[in-house]
Amino acid sequence: MSTVARIGFWSSLISFAAATGYGVVQVMQIAGLLVFPVDEILIFGFSIVIPLPFVVALVALFHAVPEEKRVWPHAAILFGVIYAVLVTIVYGTQLGLVVPMRMSGLSGSVDFLRVTNGTFMCVIDGAGYILMGLATLFAAGTFMGNPAQRGLKWFLFANGLIDPLIVAIYIYPSLLPFGSLWLITAPGSLLLLARYFKTTPAVNGF
Repeated sequence: MSTVARIGFWSSLISFAAATGYGVVQVMQIAGLLVFPVDEILIFGFSIVIPLPFVVALVALFHAVPEEKRVWPHAAILFGVIYAVLVTIVYGTQLGLVVPMRMSGLSGSVDFLRVTNGTFMCVIDGAGYILMGLATLFAAGTFMGNPAQRGLKWFLFANGLIDPLIVAIYIYPSLLPFGSLWLITAPGSLLLLARYFKTTPAVNGF
């Protein structure tokens, strides 16, 4: 396996594992199997692991495709970097400040920093999801005309199409359950991206 393929594979796989862990914890929280502070520590802990490997995987994708197709992953990298910066600030704040303060009984002083409907952090978090969707949407363009990667292309594309739904959720919070589609499209995209780096001969240099 080439260096590009190895970096792309492991980055995609790490991001996939974190996204899957996030999804599992979310389901357990909704089912009442996890409560504060364990639920939020795990949710934000898994969430903060997703973005950086995701960006590295996009960089590997840029180097894995012919020059004439690099405009697509290049644009994906730009959106991905902004996504990573925003959500790392959000999740770092939750883990380093909000959760510890709430555990100390001082929740009143950090309520405005929580990721709840109507807060600044919630808006930033939503912007991050939208930017990640744009990143995968542009990444999907890399595989146009490539029938061997049809599944990967459509998973990336589907994850990008969730963006209008995310915007709608901010306007109509009752639509929030439909946001769970991300738990399928995002991990699915990352897993298939890892498979691409693992199995595509042109990427692996043979």
